[in-house]
Amino acid sequence: MLTRKDVGAGASGIADQVLLSATNLIVGLTLARQLEPASFGVYVIAFAVMLAGSSAQLSLVTDPLLILGAPKKGPEQSRYLAALLWIQVMVSLAVAAATAVGGEGLRLAWGQGSQIPVALIAVAAISVPIQLQAFFRAILFARLRAAAALCNDAIFCALRLAAVALLIHFDRLSVYTALLAGGAAASLAAIAGAVACRDVLGAPAERF
Repeated sequence: MLTRKDVGAGASGIADQVLLSATNLIVGLTLARQLEPASFGVYVIAFAVMLAGSSAQLSLVTDPLLILGAPKKGPEQSRYLAALLWIQVMVSLAVAAATAVGGEGLRLAWGQGSQIPVALIAVAAISVPIQLQAFFRAILFARLRAAAALCNDAIFCALRLAAVALLIHFDRLSVYTALLAGGAAASLAAIAGAVACRDVLGAPAERF
């Protein structure tokens, strides 16, 4: 039988997805309006590359976390999640390195005329904070703390939208700055997520 807590967790999870989708839509429409068509096309390519990196995270980290980590309890769960955090860091660094190498390779091949290499360098720069924020969010969901995950994503979305608005106000909006704004928002949200998850990540990974 469903309890009020179960219903609340489900509602928070749905609200979380709506919030993230709405923020991506608002940012996308804003950039489509503010940027030149060619520049917006570069942003779409960069966003697709970022999603590809997120797919690697989903396969290697998030799915194991939700499937294997959620049923564990107490110190066993703490050790598992602490070990998975190190795997997450390595995956994020690998994704960032691969993206940076790809961007630099395209820069050498195409010269300075294309925006795509610069956009890929920006994606590389934000890959670690973006994926860490998603990692802590997944931990909160795994521990059935959907409301806390919603709050964390609200921080990320609010900061991201505010940063884009400031870039427009000061006439500094570009593909590069829009991507970096998302990375900065993710960095602060990741710090907040780490604080929210500090109790479950207290056990040292080497004991796993």
